[in-house]
Amino acid sequence: MNKLDWNYAIQLENKARDIIYATQLPPRISENPAFYKCKWCDKQDICHHGEVVETNCRSCKYAVPAPEGKWGCKHFNMLIPEDFIAKGCPQHLSVNE
Repeated sequence: MNKLDWNYAIQLENKARDIIYATQLPPRISENPAFYKCKWCDKQDICHHGEVVETNCRSCKYAVPAPEGKWGCKHFNMLIPEDFIAKGCPQHLSVNE
């Protein structure tokens, strides 16, 4: 049986929180799209070639996590209805703009 590594667990928890609350895309692993890790990445076109991310509430700069696994919108200052999250709205502001 593996021993529980509390420090590693805390690192993972912090990483998850940083990703959940991020308002922009993470930094590139390399500025060179020919870098071997970039060439293997299925998001290379977004990162290096300006492809727009899918339009939905989770890819919008206005979206913020809310309690109980819900999402809020800073633009409209309200909780986003669950059936609307995948659709987005005309005020969508992409995280990669």
